[in-house]
Amino acid sequence: MPVIYLEPNQEETLNRHDFWRGCYATMLAELKQEEIFEFFATLPMVKGGRKIEGVEFFNLLWNEKGLIPMDWNYGSIHPMEKFLIDHGYDAIAFFRKMLHRNNRATYMPGKILLSWFYPVMDKFFDRFDPRETVLHMVTVYTENYVEGTIHRRIKKVVDGEWMYSYMMFIGHKSFKKFYVFNFDFIVGEQIRAFPKMMDLPEFDDLSFLADCQRIEDILWSGDFSRDQDGLRWNGKPLAVPDRYHAFLDRGGFEYRKLNVPDWPVLVALQDVHCPVRKRRVIYKGCAYEAPSYITAIKHRKNTPEERKLLKHMLRDTVEEDELFPPEVIRKHEELIRSLEKKTVFTYHPEDESIALNGEYLTKGMPAKILRSILAAHAREGRTVFEYRDFKRDFEISLGQKNSNFEIRFYRLMEKLAEKDCGLHIEKGERGRFSLVTSGCKVILEEPGNPVP
Repeated sequence: MPVIYLEPNQEETLNRHDFWRGCYATMLAELKQEEIFEFFATLPMVKGGRKIEGVEFFNLLWNEKGLIPMDWNYGSIHPMEKFLIDHGYDAIAFFRKMLHRNNRATYMPGKILLSWFYPVMDKFFDRFDPRETVLHMVTVYTENYVEGTIHRRIKKVVDGEWMYSYMMFIGHKSFKKFYVFNFDFIVGEQIRAFPKMMDLPEFDDLSFLADCQRIEDILWSGDFSRDQDGLRWNGKPLAVPDRYHAFLDRGGFEYRKLNVPDWPVLVALQDVHCPVRKRRVIYKGCAYEAPSYITAIKHRKNTPEERKLLKHMLRDTVEEDELFPPEVIRKHEELIRSLEKKTVFTYHPEDESIALNGEYLTKGMPAKILRSILAAHAREGRTVFEYRDFKRDFEISLGQKNSNFEIRFYRLMEKLAEKDCGLHIEKGERGRFSLVTSGCKVILEEPGNPVP
């Protein structure tokens, strides 16, 4: 379960869509169109109480500066690795291709990164080791990208020429909303590549000391049983019970200020390598079902030398308009065309009726109201209207003071809702309403007469 609500009725949180923008572009380059549809078919997005689908959905992923629900973001990230593998793709290779920005280190735009880092730039470069700069960037990057997130180093160990840094990731600092997702694959690959953004070699090794997932959900097969001694897998002990605070205290981690709850956890007794995923999926000594994630990062200390640390961010900013190659742009346009619905309304003035895709819809005042709305939408691109404009229109009201406009207007709304034609009318502020087209191209025809 990617998202767990610890308290009910949580407000919707929106965040930048950059991850999914990069992922969708990589899907266009690597996957078949029908596979893209298959993946998203099981992941409906609801935003502002309304389902986002079809052309509207894919344009939301494609266009710059889109906002998506945080819960959908985490829930959709979680199944990606298994979907790719089940369809014969190398998931790790796919993900590394997705990190197309800033020397294949991140999917975030360079101009956004620079705006986030500028207020704390003095801290970045007040360090002997450039890798220290990168670790501080990880914190700024994550905590700016996702509202309420904490991503901090809780321990550092220097052993000769090697440095070990331990980073704790908390999905929401209040712990009122708890995110469980495929962290080691999704976030781990990004952390590993992050130094390349600063023209440095990627980190030498990553492992994990805490994971919010259940071991049964990580291992896709096998027989599991639980008892007071822990978890057994295929009849053999795999993990033993512990308390999270005791686990953190034994590791010497600085976590008290982060208000991490003391949950029961299961600590793995061995590594488990998955031959299908081609990577380690269970880490010996890692605490599972924990309230936070902990990444252990190993890297060789760097001697100070002059580097152009910001060149990739600056280049990415300059080349912002050339993000996606022509082939990917063409594939997006083809996908949109394959989804674009045509909703044709035909107005017949002889009996004042209107048809939808050749079938009778309504007549009289509701038909004339809809004709006027669609004509303004086609002519001016209008989507917001006022009731009084129609009440004053003699052709609609025929000058009647008591024309029962509201009753007939609501009847029109009901008929459009019943047809589920990709077009509907929503009530707005007092005296106003909106025309909403959900991924369809609306056409108004009037035989023998040009529509004004």
